Amino acid sequence: MKNIYLLPRLLWVAFWLCPVFSFAQIVTVKDKISGYPIDNVFIQNKENTKTVLSNHKGQADISAFSEGDSLYFRHLAYQTLAFAKKDVPSIIFLGENTFNLDEIVFSANKIDEKKTDLAQKIEVISAKQITFNNPQTAGDDLMQSGQVFLQTSQMGGGSPVLRGFEANKVLLVIDGVR
Repeated sequence: MKNIYLLPRLLWVAFWLCPVFSFAQIVTVKDKISGYPIDNVFIQNKENTKTVLSNHKGQADISAFSEGDSLYFRHLAYQTLAFAKKDVPSIIFLGENTFNLDEIVFSANKIDEKKTDLAQKIEVISAKQITFNNPQTAGDDLMQSGQVFLQTSQMGGGSPVLRGFEANKVLLVIDGVR
């Protein structure tokens, strides 16, 4: 008779103690602007001895880290954030990293030369102009410069027309690649 009363008590104790032993701390990492989850976010401690990666839902289990650890949330396209593990919120918002590009120089020579040493005309498109024009493709940017006529195709591609020479007569080289 005593066993009948003991079983419900054991089940009740097991029910309340199991979550303590199987507790997982799940953190969700999201984009600050869009609110979409970010996958492949590295979560590391200061010594880089433990690493966790967020899944496609932006979720990661940080229960592997000890309570005294400082956690660093790192992603190539986002700014790094650091928290003490005890202060980590359940949802973390990362802001995007912005990269400023230098000016682009199109040249037909394989060796580096100064602009002033060349006999040909060189047109430089600055990063400020590219930002202002907001082109969808490099071809659109060339056409908006006013220096090149661009013959566009139906698939969004285009070929420049330079001094009467069209598509297969013009060689465009970017960083030494055709």
